[in-house]
Amino acid sequence: MALLKPTSEQIGHYDRFLNALVEGGFRGEIARDHGSRTVLATDNSIYQRLPQAAVFPMDSHDVAIVARLAARPEY
Repeated sequence: MALLKPTSEQIGHYDRFLNALVEGGFRGEIARDHGSRTVLATDNSIYQRLPQAAVFPMDSHDVAIVARLAARPEY
């Protein structure tokens, strides 16, 4: 699998986003473990892109939190 390793600056950016999710009231699950990320990076094609995390919203409120946060200029 071709990996694009994130820089330390990018990792900090991902961490800030995920922390802001929790602080914003996100109640679903956040998966950062390698196993979950590998499963989600794999489909029926020959390509894989390993995500830094995966979020699993519990309800529409969580989806709205993710959407609002992702729309902010710093993210």
